[in-house]
Amino acid sequence: MRGRISGIQESLGRAAASLMPNPSAWTAAGFLLSVAAGLAYWRGPVAAGGLLLLASGFLDVVDGAVARATGRVSHAGAFMDSSLDRFAEIAAYAGLAAGARSPQLLVLLALGLSLTVSYLRARLESLSRDRPRGLELGERAERLLALGILSAAGFVEVGVIVVLALALEATVERFILYWRHLRNA
Repeated sequence: MRGRISGIQESLGRAAASLMPNPSAWTAAGFLLSVAAGLAYWRGPVAAGGLLLLASGFLDVVDGAVARATGRVSHAGAFMDSSLDRFAEIAAYAGLAAGARSPQLLVLLALGLSLTVSYLRARLESLSRDRPRGLELGERAERLLALGILSAAGFVEVGVIVVLALALEATVERFILYWRHLRNA
């Protein structure tokens, strides 16, 4: 399965690179779509927010594929990508909270736990060369898909609850798994 997905990403990267060969431009475009999603969640139709969020997630796949296809993979690019991914999450959830599309406490918890999932991985990678693997649920892609699809279908509050559940599972799993790993290292 991973081989098939990798092949698709390779083809996507070559095709997208022919349109715009700079992976950072794809990263920036994805970030701007997340900001637009946040604005739609705040003032526009919820479905538009969901669709913009899904488009942003698609560009998050494209930027890495373009970097690999053009041989432009770099630490600076990876840093920019992961940083803008966090800012993008904040923008989307800020729009949800400002538009009162879901109880603000749920939005805050979903955002906080989503950011914690990413932080735990980054912190482990700064402390260890090895990363133990668990269920791998609740990654950014799954959270983004859940919120985007459910929002586009008009179920934004359900989307926030699903994201909250996924992020909680991922946070607890990673904390325990990584703590055990580091304790035994």
